[in-house]
Amino acid sequence: MDAQSAEPALVFHDYSASSTKGNPPGSPFLKFQHFITNAVLMFYGPSILYNLSYLMNMRHSEKVPLSVSSGPYMSEQKTTAWALRLWYYVRIVLAPWLLAGTPLLVTAFLCITVNGAILTFLFVVSHNFEGADRDPVPANAESAPVCWYKLQTETSCTYGGTTAMLLTGGLNFQIEHHLFPRMSSWNYPAMRPVIQDCCKRHGVKYTYFPSLASNMMSMLKYMRKVGIVATLQMARED
Repeated sequence: MDAQSAEPALVFHDYSASSTKGNPPGSPFLKFQHFITNAVLMFYGPSILYNLSYLMNMRHSEKVPLSVSSGPYMSEQKTTAWALRLWYYVRIVLAPWLLAGTPLLVTAFLCITVNGAILTFLFVVSHNFEGADRDPVPANAESAPVCWYKLQTETSCTYGGTTAMLLTGGLNFQIEHHLFPRMSSWNYPAMRPVIQDCCKRHGVKYTYFPSLASNMMSMLKYMRKVGIVATLQMARED
């Protein structure tokens, strides 16, 4: 779902290896997407904040099933969601503009753009890297379901250690974050070798990068590959 939310500007799937994602979007710029990945994702924040259809429909994208967005739980959350969005507009956008004279362009866009750029950067490196499996569910998933823990591990990666954990709030330990989302991130550095050993014993792929730089280089290579693959696939269809 989230892996397709940036289309048609970016693709995160290797469509040549996908059995469930259909055809890639028809964009001629995909083969250059590794140069603009983070620049495009900077606009994630404003696209969420000012797209009120998300609140009206309680759907992050059209790929969210209607049975979920219109179900009793999401319906109960709609009032809270609207109240929190209104509070953001008042506290972050309007108050600094009206009370402190901060330019409206700054309050309306700068804060959310910077926040969106940081958040998307942390997530794009954690789920897009060489060897990443963005389509882990087989065609016969109903008869041979994928283990939830295996899926969470093999579609994520971890980089760095305690220092990166302090700078990112534990999001560098993306595998550990997915497996134990309610556990304090302070425990993630100690958990990593234990989880790695468990994965090794059970034949589950655990991807670890020693630094953010090595993870980022792998992400850029992956984005270049899937962009070129999508472009070639579109050319064959034409």
